[in-house]
Amino acid sequence: MRKPPEARNAGAPPVGNCDYLDEVTITSQYDADRVSACSNLNGVFVADVAEPLVIDWPTLTTVKGELHFARDAKLTRISIPNLRQLDGELYLKANAALKTVELPGLIKITGDADLESAIFVEDNPLLARFVVSLDLRTKGATRVSGSPLLCDAANLITLSNSNALSNAYIDLPCTYPTPDPDPGSAGAAGSVDF
Repeated sequence: MRKPPEARNAGAPPVGNCDYLDEVTITSQYDADRVSACSNLNGVFVADVAEPLVIDWPTLTTVKGELHFARDAKLTRISIPNLRQLDGELYLKANAALKTVELPGLIKITGDADLESAIFVEDNPLLARFVVSLDLRTKGATRVSGSPLLCDAANLITLSNSNALSNAYIDLPCTYPTPDPDPGSAGAAGSVDF
C-alpha cells in the first residue's frame, strides 16, 4: 500500500484524504486528535477508552466504513459537522458519558446488502442531543433505544424530522406528568412512546 508523503513522517499527523489508513482505532484523545485534519477515513472504531474523550473532526466529509462507538465510559461528545456520507453503520452503544452527537451535514448513509441498521443508538443514558441533517437518506433501519434524555422533543427533533425514520424503531421510555384533574393531589406519571 502506497502512503502519501505526510504518512512517511511518523511524527506528523495525517491530513486530507486519509483513506490509505485502515480502519482507525481510537484508544486515546491523542489518537482522535491525530486524525482530526482528515477529510476521508476508511472507518472508525472507538471502545473502552480510559481517559476523557471528545471527537471533534471538523474536516471529515466521508467515512468509507462504519463509525463505531461502543462501551466507552469517557466519551462525552461527537462533533463531525461536515460529514456528508457514511458507507456503513453509525453505531452508538453503551457510552455512559455521551451527551451530544452532532452530525448536521450527514445526508447519506449507505452500505452493503447485509446492513441491517443504518443508525443504531442504544443504552446511552446521558445522550441528550442527537443532530443529523433533515435531508438524511439511509439504507437500512434506524434504531434508537435506551437513551431516555432524547425524549425531550427538542433533543430528538432533527432526527425525527429526518427521512431516516421511514424505516425506524424508536423505543424511548419517556414519562411525563399527566394533567391532574384535582390540583390538590400528587400528579401521576404517564408514558409516551416515540
